[in-house]
Amino acid sequence: MPVFDEDDKAVLMNDIDVPGGYTADRGRKTKVVPPKGSKMPSVLKKVPVFPIILVILIVLVGIRLLFLENTVSGLATEVSELKGVGGQLAGFQTSSDAKIEASNRERNKLKSEILQLRAEIDAVKAHQKHQAELTSQKRQMTEAKKKEKEKASAKKLGSREKRS
Repeated sequence: MPVFDEDDKAVLMNDIDVPGGYTADRGRKTKVVPPKGSKMPSVLKKVPVFPIILVILIVLVGIRLLFLENTVSGLATEVSELKGVGGQLAGFQTSSDAKIEASNRERNKLKSEILQLRAEIDAVKAHQKHQAELTSQKRQMTEAKKKEKEKASAKKLGSREKRS
């Protein structure tokens, strides 16, 4: 590997290199130049790896946050739609409760009418029964009177026959 001095002139290295870029024989500072067939260019060697990784991670987190924001906005839209549906259900429940109360009132009116009709029917039946009893009593009385008349007429006939 060629070594250059401070004036960028090639210097032959016969001596052992001392750390820090100084040669043992001359005491001058030299810089080491990598061979031209190097795989990594010098620009990539100078760029620190940690900040690049950090920037990549920040970009990935930012992208993830954008996706989360999109998801949250979608969920917020769905929640607002569900609140609307909840309001509609509450309105439906209120109207159905009012309909149920109205039907209960109507049912109670019908029950009271049915009870009144039953009472009237019972009264008519009782009146018919009473009338039937009165007519049967009248028949019995008329039959009894007829029998008495027949007995009286039979007695009269029997007494007339005895006289004759």
